[in-house]
Amino acid sequence: MPEKAEVTATGAEAAQEDAIGLGDAHQIHAVNSLRIESLGRPSGELHDVELGDELTAAEKEAQAQPYCVHPRWKVNLIVAVAILTGFMSPFTINIYFPELTEISQALGVSVEAINLTVTLYLVFQGTTPTIWSAFADSLGRRPVYLVTSAIYVVANIAISINNTYPGLMVLRVLQATGSAAAVSISAGTVADIVEPSRRGTYMGLVLSVSMIAPAIAPVIGGLCSLASYGWRTVFLLLLALSVVDFALIAVWFPETSRHIVGNGSIRPTGINRSLIDIVREWRHGPPTDAVPAGAVKEPPRKFMNPLRMLGIVLHPDVAIILATNCTFYSAFSATTVGVSSKLHAIYGLSTLKVGLCYLPFGTGCSVGSMLCGRMMDRAYRREVARVGFDSRDPERGHEFPIERVRLQCAWLFVPFLVGAIAGFGWSLRRDVSVAVPLVMFALVGFGVMSVFNVVQVLIVDLYPKQAASAQAVNNMIRCLGGAVASAVIEYSMNALGVSWAYTLAAALCAVMVPLLWLEQKHGMRWRLARFHREREQAAAADKATAAAAAAAEKPETTP
Repeated sequence: MPEKAEVTATGAEAAQEDAIGLGDAHQIHAVNSLRIESLGRPSGELHDVELGDELTAAEKEAQAQPYCVHPRWKVNLIVAVAILTGFMSPFTINIYFPELTEISQALGVSVEAINLTVTLYLVFQGTTPTIWSAFADSLGRRPVYLVTSAIYVVANIAISINNTYPGLMVLRVLQATGSAAAVSISAGTVADIVEPSRRGTYMGLVLSVSMIAPAIAPVIGGLCSLASYGWRTVFLLLLALSVVDFALIAVWFPETSRHIVGNGSIRPTGINRSLIDIVREWRHGPPTDAVPAGAVKEPPRKFMNPLRMLGIVLHPDVAIILATNCTFYSAFSATTVGVSSKLHAIYGLSTLKVGLCYLPFGTGCSVGSMLCGRMMDRAYRREVARVGFDSRDPERGHEFPIERVRLQCAWLFVPFLVGAIAGFGWSLRRDVSVAVPLVMFALVGFGVMSVFNVVQVLIVDLYPKQAASAQAVNNMIRCLGGAVASAVIEYSMNALGVSWAYTLAAALCAVMVPLLWLEQKHGMRWRLARFHREREQAAAADKATAAAAAAAEKPETTP
């Protein structure tokens, strides 16, 4: 096979740089298998070859390095700032709900017109992270955090003094543009500094805190309406929080992207430096060991077209995960939106009391997310102990059944969630105490956040090098599904009745169970087939480039 033997190390490097979806260990393994196949050895005989001899010195050094050099307290603080930044987007939209009537009266428009600003916010909340996350994966996390936080601060300043309806629409779009990206980028930040064996717990924490917003924001919004500034108090509060968040990012928040700082041992440059880094260099001079001996970072990443990242929805394993998350998020949105009007209509609760009814839901979200995260971490460590290697192993990481390990928890929480959604619908009756739907509401939060955690962590495991971009695609699809569900739930309840409307939502969630079984059974095979296909495309592209370069260098002959 002379043509096969012509596959060079350059082709291997191209495969290592361009392939997505299997992480560092899987890409290293793909480079090794590409080199082995160049010798005419079939990929099925990889275990008969000494793969360790194929590792480059950089790869061996990377394997020997700790995943992150930051101490645990600093990792926790980095994640805490990322959580605060990601918290702002859901908090911003939910704190707005109790003020809709007052704002419509102040600006002289109908409530339906004010509701349009909510729709616009949801649309931009779902779409803009796809663009920002592409920059975060190529330029680093810190510059995007800094720019989006600055946009959010400016939007809050302007909206707090705005007096026109068109201005409100534009500024709500600007708010969404500045705040929504952090939800996806925080997942990339966790992937940068937290190894897979502990990632479930941290992702559970990120999700649980972000989902507290729908529970506490309406209560805080209702309290803000009692202040002397009225509805503007909401935006003044958001301004204060955004300024604190921006200050933390500008002054202290470090760069975490692994292609810029590696495992944290490499000093960043330019805008990737914090203000503390700049002051330290100004006082003591630039560091002599910006790249310490033995430090390893990933190859630089080219900017990925956000539309190209949308192509992940065409892969069967990823499509199943995204469809599952979209369906469950739609049911989640239908529940959180529908509960407000029904609690008021059935039980005659005031706006403030309706807002307080979201607290059990927020509690259920937090408990479910954290519990599921710990269960996933325990399952991961148990599988590592059983097989003797993990998903980052340079030689056998591709064999680690990450889909099966992560989805183990789903079989406990999905049936629970389906029953909770149906039970919630049937409990909204005049002859049933308000305590019953509130308990069911909390159980819905417990179940839905557990499933969200499984999906979020699995997406990061499948796309660790593009974690922020992959989460942005996931966020966009689920937000669009949630927007549709929010729009039709009232019509469904009017047409079918409250009980049967939520029974339908539960049935749609139950349809996802067979798809999750397919993912658990065939996901690994689909993932490997996708990677080998991308590897072959990268090798072919490298060969074509080399041929074109050789043709260009060939001297022209005169007749």
